[in-house]
Amino acid sequence: MINQSMEGLEYELANAIEKLVRTQRKQIALLRGHGAPDLRQLSGLINALEEHYVLHTLDFSDQSVLVAYDALLITKPQQPFSEREKYLLDQYIMQGGMILFFLDRLRINMESLSKHEAFALPLDIGLDDQLFRYGVRINPDLVQDLCSGVYPVVVGNLGNQPQLKLLPWHFFPLLNCFADHLVTKNMDVLYPQFSSSIDMIQAQGVTCTPLVFTSQHSRKLGAPVHIDLEALRKPPQPAHYNHGHIPLACLLEGTFTSLYKNRFLPEGFDPASFLPKSQPTKLLVFASGSMVLNGLDPRKKQPFPWGYDPFLQQHFANQDFVRNTLAYMLNEEGLINLRHKTLKIRLLDQVRLEQKRIWWQLINLIVPLLLLGLLGVSWNYLYKNAYTRL
Repeated sequence: MINQSMEGLEYELANAIEKLVRTQRKQIALLRGHGAPDLRQLSGLINALEEHYVLHTLDFSDQSVLVAYDALLITKPQQPFSEREKYLLDQYIMQGGMILFFLDRLRINMESLSKHEAFALPLDIGLDDQLFRYGVRINPDLVQDLCSGVYPVVVGNLGNQPQLKLLPWHFFPLLNCFADHLVTKNMDVLYPQFSSSIDMIQAQGVTCTPLVFTSQHSRKLGAPVHIDLEALRKPPQPAHYNHGHIPLACLLEGTFTSLYKNRFLPEGFDPASFLPKSQPTKLLVFASGSMVLNGLDPRKKQPFPWGYDPFLQQHFANQDFVRNTLAYMLNEEGLINLRHKTLKIRLLDQVRLEQKRIWWQLINLIVPLLLLGLLGVSWNYLYKNAYTRL
C-alpha cells in the first residue's frame, strides 16, 4: 500500500494541476435511451466526467451529431439497437470516434429476488455481430468468483423481526487481477455485479488487450442461470471454481473494418459517404453494465458515491478505471505516461544484516567521531599556522 501510494503521488499532483490550467476540454457524450439506467444511478459517473470533460447526453435523433464528440459512452442498454443506430455507431468509429461499451449480456430482475430466486436470461441488444467484427464476443453467461462481495440474506427470526446476515455472493466478484497496462497500473479493486465473460476474436488490424480478470478461483455459468439466494447458505465447493482467470474487459486498438463492408446499407444512407475502414482508434468493452452505476440509498433516496458498496462499507476503484481508460484513449499523454514510473522499495537482506549488525553499528558510531576529530585537528592546525605567521 505504501509503494502504491508513493507511485501514485506524482500522478495525483499532476492531475490536480492539469485540471486548473486546462483551457480546452474534450467533448464526451453519454448515450441515452434503449432502457439505459436512470440518471440518478449514473450521477457518480456524470460528476466524475464533468471534472475533466465537457459532458453531453444525446440520442440518435440527429445522425450527424456523433462526429462532434471525442468519445461516446454506452451504459447498460436494455433494448435493441436498430440497424440505423448500429450504422451510425459503426461510421462514428470509422471516422476515428472512440466508444466505451458497458454492456450486460444477461437480464437479471433484482425485484424477483424478493422471492429468493430468479433466472438470468439472454439479453439481445443487437450489438453482438458488430462487436464480433471489431474483435470481441460477450458470452451469454455469468461468472462466479470465490473472491466476492456479500448480500443480505434472512437467516432466521427474532420475535417478529427477520434476522439478516451478510453472506458471500459469488455473482459479485472483487476484481484485483489486471493486465500490465497503463490503464490498470496501480489499480485498486474493482467491484461490478453480474458480469459475463469475454472472448477475443482475431480481427485484422486490431490489437485486443484483456485488462481485467477474475481470480483463479472462478467459473462460468451458461444461460439461463438460476439465481437462488438460498444457495448462499451452503458453503461453496472450491473444486467447481476451476476456470482460472476469466477476462471481463478488453481494450481494442487499431484500424477496424466496418460491419457494413460488403453489405447493403440501412435505408436512407448515401453509399458515397460510406467508410469501409476506420482511422486508428480505440474501443473498450466491459461485460458488466453495473460497472458505471452507483447504488441508491433506500432510506434517504439519495445516490451512494460511485464505487461504494453499503454492505461491505468500502469504496472501490470503478471511477479510477473509467477515468484512466478515457485518459489513455484520448491520448492525454502528459498524465497517463506518469503511470510508466515504478518505484521499488528495496528490502534489506535480513540474514546479512544479522551477521554484520555489530560491524555496521561500530562504523556508524566511530567513523563520524573520527571525521569530527580530524576536522577539529585540521582546523586547529590551520588556525595556529595562519596566526603564527602574523
